[in-house]
Amino acid sequence: MLWRKRLALILCAFMLVLSGCGDGASSEDASSTPSASSSAGTTGAATGASGTEAAGDLTVTVFNTGKSDCILLETAGAAMLIDTADKGDGEDIAAILRDKGITVLDILLLTHLDKDHIGGAASVLEAVEVTRLIQPDTDEDSKQYERYLEAATAAGAAPLRLTTPLTLALGEAEVVLTPGENPPYTEDNDYSILAAVTFGKTRFLFMGDAEERRLTEFTAGQHGRFDF
Repeated sequence: MLWRKRLALILCAFMLVLSGCGDGASSEDASSTPSASSSAGTTGAATGASGTEAAGDLTVTVFNTGKSDCILLETAGAAMLIDTADKGDGEDIAAILRDKGITVLDILLLTHLDKDHIGGAASVLEAVEVTRLIQPDTDEDSKQYERYLEAATAAGAAPLRLTTPLTLALGEAEVVLTPGENPPYTEDNDYSILAAVTFGKTRFLFMGDAEERRLTEFTAGQHGRFDF
């Protein structure tokens, strides 16, 4: 199939599997691309945490989509997608979800509205059911944004425009979503919703394209919750 051929070049290049009952984290490289462990534009961090062990596994897959972003989290029959890469990647992402047997995304988070983060959103919304669709409380003048909103309306998935922190469960993982605290921002990137994911004793922070002002704002508001 065409998407399988493209897969080796543009998608699904890194997989991190955490075993909640094991001693720590192990990584699996899903391709031979050395740079696949991170995608340009997304800053992410994983740190230890003082918590209890979580049962089962958390799998984090970072798709290699060049300068765009798309990250899939899977645990205990639940799935979350962070961003949807660019407009040419949507059908491939949807095909991978179907191939994994994912028919429902518990959370689809669009960290911010740049085209390299929402470009594939329409294709994803057309392919799978989305329980919670979350975006920043702002709008974007772009064809990609218009198409995404049209697809969301057709799918009956009304976007939650996040204005205050929100805590959600994803299987045994806890997801804390933090929107910008002091909009409006000069830089579109600073509207990025930050996603802090805690699974047992391991924490991830997915930062979208947040820049200095947004990151300073975020760390000042944590009051010791996360130790980076």
